[in-house]
Amino acid sequence: MQDFCDGLKWHIVHHTQLGEIVIANTQQIHPSALFLPSGTSARERNASVEATIQTMLKTFTGVKIKHRPGSISIEYGKRNIEIKFISLQEYLKTYNWSGEFTPDEVRPWL
Repeated sequence: MQDFCDGLKWHIVHHTQLGEIVIANTQQIHPSALFLPSGTSARERNASVEATIQTMLKTFTGVKIKHRPGSISIEYGKRNIEIKFISLQEYLKTYNWSGEFTPDEVRPWL
């Protein structure tokens, strides 16, 4: 999780045009990767990931954070960045597949 947070932090700092970050499928992370006991529910794993990211965001100087279930909004410098947490199925249903896959190739994932 630390490497993921470090990468996320790097992107926030270095990509000045960044306005939205979508994090898909945190519910499928193995509980041991989050230092949670086995048998932890998907909802608990998702909440743990959101809390870890929110803690990382607090290390920025002058950042304003608004946490809502399923998303975190931050003001960093003069930028507003929305971090959204969605399921992989939800992500795939709204993803623009044009030019990458045919509808037949995408269908098994939806």
